[in-house]
Amino acid sequence: MIRSVALRAVQPDGRLKFALAAFELERTDDHVVLYVPVGAPGFNRRGERAGPRGAFLLPDRWEPGLHPRPWRHQDVVMVHRFADEWSTWRWLDDQRDWTPGAYVNLERLWVSRPQTYDTDDLTLDVVVSPGGDVRLKDEDELAWAEAEGIYAPETAAAIRTIGDRALTHFGNGGWPLDAAWDRWRAPSDLGLPSLPDGWDRVP
Repeated sequence: MIRSVALRAVQPDGRLKFALAAFELERTDDHVVLYVPVGAPGFNRRGERAGPRGAFLLPDRWEPGLHPRPWRHQDVVMVHRFADEWSTWRWLDDQRDWTPGAYVNLERLWVSRPQTYDTDDLTLDVVVSPGGDVRLKDEDELAWAEAEGIYAPETAAAIRTIGDRALTHFGNGGWPLDAAWDRWRAPSDLGLPSLPDGWDRVP
């Protein structure tokens, strides 16, 4: 049964950074598959930004409250295996076909709750080209955040290690690149997911 859940970014200090509604297409003991269509409701923090391309919302410069921010990109399917510190994203075009390649978002292991999945972005990402080549993305952001003290040196080193593991895994065509993605092609008539009650409360 397909249901609505919230994917949330929760900072190590327990503060909620963003929440996004998604459809849970598949859930096993091993992994979960989420689908986020364009227009899915979401909320995020605002505040002062800095770093390369203004990518970092400075941890001590948040504005009060959360602000509406629906998903504005292409429809996306996110696959996360609970043992991996990343999720794999693929997009659907207007004809409901998979666009070539994939995007791998490095993030903390997901915490599964009854109606939410909690994680936190680790800045570094991996891009898988249509031909299967892989490369790291946003190394400059990670270096800047380490220099500014947003990440401790040992944390930045650990993130780079995760990035190296992801490069090896996806460079070898590892799961879920080799999965049967068509079974995760969401029906076009699902509409939009909704944020569950309590989406803005962090235990």
